[in-house]
Amino acid sequence: MNKIKTLIIICFFIITFSIYKVNASVLDLSLLGKIIYLDAGHGGVDAGAENNNLKEKDINLILVQKLEKVLKDAREHNYSPSLVAQSLRTNKTNTIGLLLPSLSNPYFAEVASVIISEVHRRNYTTIVIDTMEDEKIFNDSASLLLSRRVDGIIAVPCGTDCSLIESINDNYLPVVLIDRYYDNSHLCFVTTNNHKGGLLATRHLIGMGHKKIACIQGTVSSNPSKERVRGYTEAMIEEGYEENICISVMI
Repeated sequence: MNKIKTLIIICFFIITFSIYKVNASVLDLSLLGKIIYLDAGHGGVDAGAENNNLKEKDINLILVQKLEKVLKDAREHNYSPSLVAQSLRTNKTNTIGLLLPSLSNPYFAEVASVIISEVHRRNYTTIVIDTMEDEKIFNDSASLLLSRRVDGIIAVPCGTDCSLIESINDNYLPVVLIDRYYDNSHLCFVTTNNHKGGLLATRHLIGMGHKKIACIQGTVSSNPSKERVRGYTEAMIEEGYEENICISVMI
């Protein structure tokens, strides 16, 4: 659990540091626009006409004298800002997309739980999509998250074609891979040393006196699965049990 949480924190920071930071002056002008509009509308005056007649000293006067009144009116009318409108203005949605190959897998369910928790602690929201270990669904889901204007994507990839997800990372928003990664890709990824894990696990069983050891392989195309099998095979060969190598593919 702690290892998974550490990986997720690293992953989130890579995403966070890649997201464009909004200029404070834009937010100030936006707040000013809201104050003018709400006050004018509430008072029965045309908001557009009032805005056109404002001068700099009038703006400063409104900021000082009208802010509390506008906030009070907003509270009384249960005013809730539009997140869609805010995202168009700031180019941020405070949303992270999460692509996982199988939520029915306890490991990925735990990964999702930790990511959602860490994202929430940083005042972000997570959109979770189960890609069902299907490359087409993975690519369609990545495109969907892009259209939803998420601030970044954390993904466990499916398949071997990384062209779309690389294009999203290079041209639109940051992408970080977790657990799995692509060969010959420049995408950032966070994973464990699966080769060493397979090697040590097999050596441990051999050290306990076992000679006929089978390796149950996960998704054949995934690099973690390949690396675990490589570690298992190396351990079997180095102990002279090459004839006993047995690799079974999990369906």
